[in-house]
Amino acid sequence: YEVVRELGHGGYAAVYLCNDLRNGNRQVAVKLLNWTLLSPKERTEKEGRTLEVWQHIRRDYLVAKHLAHPNIAPVYEEGTYLGRPYYTMPYFHRNLRQRIDDKSLSLVDILRIITETAQALGYLHAWGIIHRNVSPENIFVDDKGRAMLSDFGLAAFEPTSQNSNPKAGIPGYA
Repeated sequence: YEVVRELGHGGYAAVYLCNDLRNGNRQVAVKLLNWTLLSPKERTEKEGRTLEVWQHIRRDYLVAKHLAHPNIAPVYEEGTYLGRPYYTMPYFHRNLRQRIDDKSLSLVDILRIITETAQALGYLHAWGIIHRNVSPENIFVDDKGRAMLSDFGLAAFEPTSQNSNPKAGIPGYA
């Protein structure tokens, strides 16, 4: 991959716009674990947190990889770079937050995005998956105007399972 620029970062990973040199130079987003984004305490404890953070990235990748829905952002591959896990997905030019902020959405656009996101969530729920991180930053709009739900790092499987923490997620959105 050839890095073009950083697109953003969250609690444990950074996302980069890259050219995929092995696949016709297509543009992809690469989500890469970034220990420097962790607090000093978390960096000190990083050896103990490696498995936990790796599991978030693996969950994010595996959920998207094994589900086929027109409004769930697909993923291409996973791997490690300098010991840090990453995965690749299509590059979407703008997320819903950016579209809201620049007021470029018509009422028809808003209704379509809400409907398509609800359909993606319904599909996940039918498979026993709770997203727990639905926010405008995790909904992208592709070149055809379709809503694309992404970021499954906090997903829970079955609401009664041990890995389901009802307090996890983003307050106000989850």
